[in-house]
Amino acid sequence: MRTLTQRRTGFMLIALLTIGIYLRQGKGHLRDQVRQFNKHYLNPFMLKHLHSRLAYYVVLQHVGRRSGKLYHTPVVAEHTNDGFIIPLTYGRQVDWLKNVQAAGSATIEEHGIKYQIIKPEILDRHAAQRLLRRHRWLIYRLLRVEFFLRSRSVKLPIKNSASNLLPETSELLAG
Repeated sequence: MRTLTQRRTGFMLIALLTIGIYLRQGKGHLRDQVRQFNKHYLNPFMLKHLHSRLAYYVVLQHVGRRSGKLYHTPVVAEHTNDGFIIPLTYGRQVDWLKNVQAAGSATIEEHGIKYQIIKPEILDRHAAQRLLRRHRWLIYRLLRVEFFLRSRSVKLPIKNSASNLLPETSELLAG
């Protein structure tokens, strides 16, 4: 019997390879179609099934740089010793990345645990290779992911689920 981790990894591999096939077949137009499909159909489905045992993604909570609206975006993220690394499968021009960079922080929810991410920085694939597990690196290489978002993280205290208030980034940096 396969373990939960093996099932998650297998599910993630199938999903990423499917997306990768589409992304490799064309530049620009096809990539944008896949991104738009995911944004309007796949992402809402993933958010609805966030607490599924097969969830291989985290939810990135970020604030719109122009609207001020709170957004929830499912992304694949890998833990590092001091934070997270997120493959930028659709490149550096996605809205959620621009929002995180403008704010300098965001929140990641992973298996019910929330982390404040701070100090976001873009890494090229060579710099990211040192931080990723080998099998994950091979998947991202196969998908031709060129850039990654690296951030430091601080585990947030458990709060009432009705509260979306985050500690000030300056408090996290000072501590």
